[in-house]
Amino acid sequence: MGRQIVQSVEEVLQREGVRQFTLHARSSVLGFYSRLGYLPVGEEFTEVGIPHRKMVKELSTVA
Repeated sequence: MGRQIVQSVEEVLQREGVRQFTLHARSSVLGFYSRLGYLPVGEEFTEVGIPHRKMVKELSTVA
C-alpha cells in the first residue's frame, strides 16, 4: 500500500510539472524509498527525535 501511495503522489506532481521530489525519510525505511528510485542526500539528522535522511528523486514530466 505504501508503494501505491508514493506512486500516486508522484503522478500528481508530474502532472503539475514538478521535476524533483524531496522528502525526509526515517532511517529505518531507507530501503523502501531506495527501491522506489529515491537517493539519499547528505548526512543523517534527527527530526522529531528520530533519525532521518533527506532523499531525492528526479521525476519525468508528463506532456
